[in-house]
Amino acid sequence: MNRKRFSFRIASDTSKEKVFAEVFYDDDQWAEISQEGEEPVVIFLSPSNAKYWEFPLGVALEALQQAKKSLLEE
Repeated sequence: MNRKRFSFRIASDTSKEKVFAEVFYDDDQWAEISQEGEEPVVIFLSPSNAKYWEFPLGVALEALQQAKKSLLEE
């Protein structure tokens, strides 16, 4: 599993009060971390060309931790 295929973007939307982190694998958005509530929440999205994502647990957790860190540093 190539960790370099994950990328992160801090984004904003007029429907939300706070910025959020988008997590991509290649060109597909895999997850979003929102900080609208008392603690960050992760939302998982379905891939555009498959029924589900499958990643080794350690790789997935590492990607989410990196996105969370980027979001909280904003």
